[in-house]
Amino acid sequence: MSRSDKTLARAKNSPQNVKWSDLEALCKRYFASPIRTRGSHVMFQLPWDDDPLLNIQPRGKQAKPEQVKQAVKAIERLLGR
Repeated sequence: MSRSDKTLARAKNSPQNVKWSDLEALCKRYFASPIRTRGSHVMFQLPWDDDPLLNIQPRGKQAKPEQVKQAVKAIERLLGR
């Protein structure tokens, strides 16, 4: 199991305990480089038309749980799960 697979599993099981740097790395792996960084907000382009952006931002050193859930949902949709 790769590191990104472990991070994805941890994010899915416990979204309130995901480090910001781990979430950002996970998004970069699946959605390429961010299309925009503005302050603490980082936006990724998603490969479908109905919901084309994923916006994430840190809460201290942790990622916001609701944004972790959104990222996991988008990654699972991308992987066809």
